[in-house]
Amino acid sequence: MSSYIHFTDEQKAQARQTDIVSLLESQGETVKRSGKEFVWKDGAQKVTVRGNLWFHQYERDGGDAIGFVRRFYNKSYPEEVEYLLGECGGTFKTSHPPL
Repeated sequence: MSSYIHFTDEQKAQARQTDIVSLLESQGETVKRSGKEFVWKDGAQKVTVRGNLWFHQYERDGGDAIGFVRRFYNKSYPEEVEYLLGECGGTFKTSHPPL
């Protein structure tokens, strides 16, 4: 059983705004630019990334940085937020939602 962790609205918003390309690169992943987006390969499948948003081309699923960590790093919500806020000493770049 995991213990409850309280996150402020600001902490949750900061975690959601994590730049996914920076996150992937910090994990040693290869990300390639494709126009205004970036492409990351999840095995043989393609995931496009723009700032803090991602979209899995084959599964037709996507979301923000928190959902990305849940989907590809298999973490629970508290683990996701802690990971995004604490990884790399909190130095992740954050991005603003695309207009």
